[in-house]
Amino acid sequence: MNFKSQIKALLSSQKLAVLSTHSASQPYSNLIAFAACEDCHGVIFFTPKNTRKYQNLVDNKEVALLIDNRTNRNQDFDDATALTILGSAEEINIIEQGQLVAIFGAKHPNLVEYLNKNDNALFRVTISEYIVATFNKSVQIKPD
Repeated sequence: MNFKSQIKALLSSQKLAVLSTHSASQPYSNLIAFAACEDCHGVIFFTPKNTRKYQNLVDNKEVALLIDNRTNRNQDFDDATALTILGSAEEINIIEQGQLVAIFGAKHPNLVEYLNKNDNALFRVTISEYIVATFNKSVQIKPD
C-alpha cells in the first residue's frame, strides 16, 4: 500500500485523533472526534467554547493531529501506522457549516446533536503537511 492510500485509509477508518494545540506557556493535547473533508485537504472537529482547547485554538491556529491504528499488541511494531497532520485551524462561521456538519454527521451520527449546541464551535484544519510513520520508516507528504 502506498503512503497516499495509507493516509486515506487512516482518515476514513479512524474516528478519533489527538489534537495538539499550544498556549503561550505550554503544549496541550486532547482526544477529539474528527472527520476528513472529501478532498483530504482538511479535517473538521468541534469543541465546546468554554475549554482550554478552544482558547488555545483562538490564540494560536497552528495545530498537529495524530491519527493511528495501533491495537496495543506486539504486532503493532510491524503493522501500526501513525499519521501526523500539520495545519492551521479556523473556526467555521454558521454560513459555511452546512456541508461540513453533514460530513461530520455521516461519520459520527451519534454526535450530531452536540454540533447544534450554542456553546460548541466547529473547526476546520487546513492541512499543510502529512507525516506517515511506521515503526521503522517515516515520510512527509504535501496534500495534492
